[in-house]
Amino acid sequence: PRAAGWWSHPGHMSMFIYLLHPLLITNPYVMRAVFERLSALSGREVNVWSPADDGAVVSAVLPASLAVCALLSTPPVRRLLWPLTQPPLRWMLRRGAVPASRRGPAARGEGGSS
Repeated sequence: PRAAGWWSHPGHMSMFIYLLHPLLITNPYVMRAVFERLSALSGREVNVWSPADDGAVVSAVLPASLAVCALLSTPPVRRLLWPLTQPPLRWMLRRGAVPASRRGPAARGEGGSS
């Protein structure tokens, strides 16, 4: 791109959000807290099989998801979890990292023209 716009920074952070959000939404402690909060807001038990359908609760989903996106793209979270999203590839790219038995015939010097 020739110029950066207001969307450049959120676009760069989208990989962090995409890769890290399953750590939150599949975490049993987070799920329990969310369902307890939704149950308190809707006045009845809310769980996976009995979802919240109250308008106020449903309308809170978008701001909550935007808050989670903002949280996952903050500098402290990026600094702490960068090895999960941008692992250093030096170990994979160094010479001799792949054993000769796992390389193709050309890399082992066994094929091609003689």
